[in-house]
Amino acid sequence: MPREKIKCITSIGGQALIEGIMMRGPKKTVLAVRQPDGEITLEELPAKDPRTRHPLLKLPFLRGVAAFVDSIAVGYRALSRSAEISGMEEVEEGEESKFDKWLNDKFGDQITNIVMTIGTVFGILLAIALFYILPTWLFNLIPGAAGPDFAVWRSPVEGVDENGDPSRVHDGDFADEGHPPPVPVPRSGA
Repeated sequence: MPREKIKCITSIGGQALIEGIMMRGPKKTVLAVRQPDGEITLEELPAKDPRTRHPLLKLPFLRGVAAFVDSIAVGYRALSRSAEISGMEEVEEGEESKFDKWLNDKFGDQITNIVMTIGTVFGILLAIALFYILPTWLFNLIPGAAGPDFAVWRSPVEGVDENGDPSRVHDGDFADEGHPPPVPVPRSGA
């Protein structure tokens, strides 16, 4: 009797770290990081899903935003912890510049968090500009040269620009987004 094929769906993801990896599941987040002496350290990060603490974050739009912010926060914590474990933060103390002294005097130990927050905000703004504003702006430049019949091509052109792959213009990024599975079509002849 042939063995049945069972479709296994997993909700485990991961992220590369400095000298290691983070694996995240629904209940645990674990780091595996190589120490300077070559030994691998396993460490579990506390899992705090914001959607379980605040019922309002279970609403459709807010749920996605909360998951995104939580992923960034957990990834940052894991990356920072891996830098500590791997010895990346053991830098020789040298002469501080005037700007470094001013930053340390004003912000103290919080300077790393402030810089990471500013970098994250700039990264999100850059992504919005590159993948939403730029495609629309570029397409709006074309109709003057191509004429009014070119408007039919708006969605495909913006989709290719956003995805970078013409085969993904209208497809979802994930198989479970409501698209039916492909149906094999029998070929006749030859």
